[in-house]
Amino acid sequence: MTTRVPATNDLSGADDTCAESVWQGAVVVGVSMRSGSPAALRWGLAEARRRGVTMVALTAFRPATTASTIKPTPSRGVGASDIMGHAKLGDLRQVVRRALGPNAEKAEDVELAAVRGGRSEVLVRTSQQACLLVVDSSSVNPEPIFASALLRNAQCPVVVMPRPVRKVHEKSDDIGSPAESGEN
Repeated sequence: MTTRVPATNDLSGADDTCAESVWQGAVVVGVSMRSGSPAALRWGLAEARRRGVTMVALTAFRPATTASTIKPTPSRGVGASDIMGHAKLGDLRQVVRRALGPNAEKAEDVELAAVRGGRSEVLVRTSQQACLLVVDSSSVNPEPIFASALLRNAQCPVVVMPRPVRKVHEKSDDIGSPAESGEN
C-alpha cells in the first residue's frame, strides 16, 4: 500500500495529462472518517481489481481554523499541512485496515491519499483523471448539497454505495398461510 499527501495543487487539473498521476485511470474511493466507508472500500477494491487498475482510498482535510487565520509564510504553511496530512494518512490507514483487513498493507493495487481541501472540491478534481468515484451513502444522505455538487460536477461515473440493509426476521405466522389466502 502506497501512501501520499498530495497538496491541492498536486491534484491534476483538466490541462494536466501526467501519466504518472496517482489518479490516472484509478477507482477513487472517497472515505468518510466518520463511517469508515467499509462497503465503499470493499466494493471499490473489487471493482478496481476487476478493471485491472489501482484503487485509491482518499480523504480530504482542511487545516484547523486557528492555523488558517494566521497568514503563514510558505514554509510554515506547507509544514503545517504536511503534518496534518500525515496524521490524516495514519487515520486513513487504520480505517482501510478495518475495512479490508491487515493484508491491505501488502496490496500493491491499493493507495492511500490525504488531500488538503474540501471533500466535494477534492473529489471533483480527482474525477478529472479517475475512471470511477465511489462514496458511501452516509457521505451523501445527510448533506444533499454535497451529493448534488458531486454528481453534477464529477467528470467520471460516481457510485454511491447503499446503506447497510438490516435483515427483517419475519415470523411464519406473519406470512400468509395457504388457509388465509384461500389456497390448499
